[in-house]
Amino acid sequence: MITKIERADVPCPGCRERNEMREFARRTLDEFLNTTKVGEIVEVTGFPVACEDEVKNAERFMGAISTEAFHLSCQSEAKRFRRKGRVFIERKEGHVKGATRKPNPYPYD
Repeated sequence: MITKIERADVPCPGCRERNEMREFARRTLDEFLNTTKVGEIVEVTGFPVACEDEVKNAERFMGAISTEAFHLSCQSEAKRFRRKGRVFIERKEGHVKGATRKPNPYPYD
């Protein structure tokens, strides 16, 4: 038998909720994409503490923000980098979908 249900009733893959670090990364990226212009750089502060070592904590946040950037399809628009325990995001132009390269004038080289 089949039963019709709403899309909202379908459980997410893995049936796990995002951890606190990934939730913060998603909110940070949403705010970043809505408030910045190309060329601006922001520092991310106040991210959740996962361990005592600040460098390791920044690395974990970088992993979370990279994962969320992949899921939001904004990897080319937000360049993420860190310096020791500090995390920065730079707004880039982004990849234009459908853009084509010029053909190679020497195709057999």
